[in-house]
Amino acid sequence: MAFQNRAPLQESFAYTVYRIASSFASLDDRDTIVTQALALLGDVCDAGRAYLFLFDWSAGTMDNTHEWCAPGVSAEIEGLRNLPLDMFPWWMQRLKNGDQIHIPDVAQLPPEAAAEQEILQGQEIRSVLVLPVYREGRLGGFIGLDNVRSAATWAPDTREYLQVAAELVGSTITRDDRARNAEARRAELQEAYEHLKQTQTQLLQSEKLASIGMLAAGVAHEINNPVAYVTSNTATLRQYLEDMRRLVEAALAGTEPATLGEMATSMDLRFILEDSDDIIAANLGGLRKVADIVKNLMAFSRVNEHDQIEVTDIHQGIRNTLDIAAHMLKYTVEVDFRPGDDVPPIRCNLGELNQVFLNVLVNATQAITATSRERKGHIAIVTHVADGMVHCVIRDDGPGFPEDQMHRVFEPFFTTKEVGEGTGLGMSIAYDIIVNKHQGRLEIGNNDDGGAFVHIRLPLVTSTPTAET
Repeated sequence: MAFQNRAPLQESFAYTVYRIASSFASLDDRDTIVTQALALLGDVCDAGRAYLFLFDWSAGTMDNTHEWCAPGVSAEIEGLRNLPLDMFPWWMQRLKNGDQIHIPDVAQLPPEAAAEQEILQGQEIRSVLVLPVYREGRLGGFIGLDNVRSAATWAPDTREYLQVAAELVGSTITRDDRARNAEARRAELQEAYEHLKQTQTQLLQSEKLASIGMLAAGVAHEINNPVAYVTSNTATLRQYLEDMRRLVEAALAGTEPATLGEMATSMDLRFILEDSDDIIAANLGGLRKVADIVKNLMAFSRVNEHDQIEVTDIHQGIRNTLDIAAHMLKYTVEVDFRPGDDVPPIRCNLGELNQVFLNVLVNATQAITATSRERKGHIAIVTHVADGMVHCVIRDDGPGFPEDQMHRVFEPFFTTKEVGEGTGLGMSIAYDIIVNKHQGRLEIGNNDDGGAFVHIRLPLVTSTPTAET
């Protein structure tokens, strides 16, 4: 069969190319597009099979990925996977040169194509046309058109139309490759982002636990004090209860009123009743103090969650942080907290802000204790509103920041402390919380009269802080 002798052939091929191009523009699924294109090509060429092979240059193999077969022609696709490229040296060299492979009669192949001839004849192929397919400008495979019923010849102008169709297939595959690579890259970035979020949460939690660990002795002391006097008071109440039990038992046994009066006077019942009220009030106060300390610790050490983002009073956060750090502070520094009357509640993650306040207080206290002095240090905390932001300035009278290291303060793992005395994450985490998560500003510097300051600015009106950033 000689295709160049069919009268309306050029118009048929042009229309086929048009249909293939139209299908590529209207469909998104690569497999559907390629299979439909092969069917159109096979039908217009009156071929027995139309198929697509794609190369894997890194593995040196090729796969028959798509195939169309005419009625009555057996499929070969299942047995044509992972084939070594070097099995077809003559074939591959022609394709690498950018040539079509036009074989009108497989039986007439030259001796150097013996390997290809054996494979083609094994599939009862009489004639074949092979069209190179390019992906990203590089040879990426080929489209084959087989005739298994009789030999066929493809005229030059026919092959030109078919090559256009092959280029459309290659363009579609390239476009799909890019989309898949973009999706794979997006998935990789998303996975990396999720891993970064998890790592960031773990670092923040580790820093919180490190801060609590550093304050643990002081917190334990703050808890032990009320626990100690509650225990002592409870022992006294127990003795009072024993005395009153003896009095009640005597009354129930019918003891004379005069004798009961002597017993009450002897045990000083009036004092017992008055003192019991005082003891119970003191115990309740001590237990409330313990409960407050535990509550503050639980709120401070909690892993960040979306439900922590709410409109709240940052002054309460500063007070809670001062309560947690009370034992560390009271023997070392005097804290002067002056909350501004004009500071309204703002939308924030108060647990994270508490972490910032504690990091700053710990740094200031450690800087103060590192200097030799006869009196306590001083930390001043002042808040106010200006320029649409809440300002919180924390100043200390320590030695200040070293000027040559100030630019590195917010670097992760940078610390001026001795080995083992700090993680180097405190101010880095503070910067992330204030700047990245709350769209605020964080500034450090030295006071004109000595010591250092940390200036925190938080917007009065913000979008929801990004707790997962």
